[in-house]
Amino acid sequence: MLLALASLAAYAQGQQRTAFEPGKVWPDNKGSHLNAHGAGVLYDKGRYYLFGEHKIAGSLGNMAQVGVHCYSSKDLYNWQDEGIALAVAADGSGSGAAGPSPSP
Repeated sequence: MLLALASLAAYAQGQQRTAFEPGKVWPDNKGSHLNAHGAGVLYDKGRYYLFGEHKIAGSLGNMAQVGVHCYSSKDLYNWQDEGIALAVAADGSGSGAAGPSPSP
């Protein structure tokens, strides 16, 4: 059973997308669902960069807990996890929270 799960995960990670599939999970190169809420995309030197707030499950999910996640892509279909681009600062550090500013 464990071997079957490992094989399935390896297949999912190596699968290249060639079209958008509305309503389906949009995984990164590690097979994890893209986690970039309120995202924005930048384009530089043939590569797209997606930046958005990394959310967590549970009651703290709407508070800045992790930071801004970054993904990159050459084709907008297949995304590589580049990690946390801007981590949430520790309480009392004097830094502002990562993420969108509140509406006026």
